Amino acid sequence: LTIGALIWFAILQPILHAALQPEPVATVRAIALEIVNALSVTFLLKTLTFMILWFVIIWLMVRWDTARRVDRQLQRWKTSDTLDPGLSLPGQTMEWLGTMIEPIRAARERLEGLVRRAEELEGELESKAA
Repeated sequence: LTIGALIWFAILQPILHAALQPEPVATVRAIALEIVNALSVTFLLKTLTFMILWFVIIWLMVRWDTARRVDRQLQRWKTSDTLDPGLSLPGQTMEWLGTMIEPIRAARERLEGLVRRAEELEGELESKAA
């Protein structure tokens, strides 16, 4: 849709429009003149305006459709929460995420333990110095 629209509306349609006019004879000069007109700055700015509108409409349609599909999938996942976690996709995903973050959780607990021990040692050194 997008590349075809760009080629058709920007270049091919104006040239074919000039070539198919009910003039007595469509000369090569007339077609060449229409090609030059189709590639002129004013015509390209008009075409650019149209193409911006075209792409915004397509983007909005794709965004709406994607949001609708994601919402529908989330609703399916919410209704399947009552199933066995091992048999449902959300349950398996949550288990998988849990196993992925387990090393991070263990490293954080080790770091918290080191901080706690350092604070205790600092307190002991302060009490001995006093």
